[in-house]
Amino acid sequence: MSPSYAARDAGVAVDRDGRSAARYARRATVNSLGSLRRTAPAEREPTVSSKALRVAMAAASAAGLDGPALASAHGISPRSLDDADARFSHDLWVAIFTAIEQHARDPSIGLRLAAELPMGHWDTMDFMIAASATVGDAVARIERYFVLISTAVDHRTVRVGDEVHVRREHRPGVRRSRAATELAVATIVRRLRALSATPVNPRWVAFAHARTAAPSAYERAFGCPVYFERDADVIALSPELLDAPMAAAQPALCAVLERHASLLIERASRADEGVVQQVRAAVATELHHGAPTLATVARRLATSVRTLQRRLDAQGQRFLSIVEETRFELARGYLADPQISLGEVGYLVGFADPSAFSKAFRRWSGESPTSFRARERAAIGGRSARGR
Repeated sequence: MSPSYAARDAGVAVDRDGRSAARYARRATVNSLGSLRRTAPAEREPTVSSKALRVAMAAASAAGLDGPALASAHGISPRSLDDADARFSHDLWVAIFTAIEQHARDPSIGLRLAAELPMGHWDTMDFMIAASATVGDAVARIERYFVLISTAVDHRTVRVGDEVHVRREHRPGVRRSRAATELAVATIVRRLRALSATPVNPRWVAFAHARTAAPSAYERAFGCPVYFERDADVIALSPELLDAPMAAAQPALCAVLERHASLLIERASRADEGVVQQVRAAVATELHHGAPTLATVARRLATSVRTLQRRLDAQGQRFLSIVEETRFELARGYLADPQISLGEVGYLVGFADPSAFSKAFRRWSGESPTSFRARERAAIGGRSARGR
């Protein structure tokens, strides 16, 4: 379908005699954005929840850093920290913890934060652990729903001889933080210990990183031998411990919480997808002024440049790549309409100079706009002939 017919069918008035670039931009939003191919990276950049980032900011303050200044330097607004649905780049989380490790006088700060983190901080995750029937059920829910906290790590339970190992493994290429890892492992142990009806004491705990704090700090946190520079972060449990009951087991409530957790994961996924579509729509609307800047699109979306950049970073998306993809897809749609001249097509996708548009289109597609239009026209003619 040509852009003009798509626009008409969508209820957009088409004025052939008095075309305006703005009208075509609106049409582009209706017509072409729906068919844009999303060129996603093989792996999205991992993210952490606002709750996780709040812990990092609390740790920064505890380490003597200027929390507000640190947040401002990384483009973190107080409003975004208070947004329960906000997601932040895992690299940002690591950068903050790296600053903490460099400035903290207490090398056991991750362990100390775990001890101070109140029950309920992790919301749905904490309540699902508490309502689980057994320790094994609680561990299974940590494995399944930890993405609510972070998508950078996976947890899995494996039987090794006469032990059960809860392995915490960072995804390939993901940056690590010693303090953040110790915080996470200690939090899991403390939650299971506090919420089970039977004392939960690991047989041993292992970390992939080297030891930095005093042995006594690890003894206080875990109450078992702790090893370092291993192949993964591991909590080793006795197999029979998985059958131990939780103190406040509520299977019916747990089922409700699981449904809620699944909805949260789905909503977070939709929100992440949404920012890319919003940017594409804003780019299409602004193209008649030329290629828009990040600041221009941020103003149209009523957000700050830093916030928009952070949201795109969390999706592994580059703003300039989105602009180029949008231009290419819109150009293809316009070229399919023989009533739009090549000069107009270039103008409508943000090029004042037709030769610059031709060079860009050749870079995108490997052929000139004229060649593309001729090939499309021939293909349409072939389909029409076959249909008769």
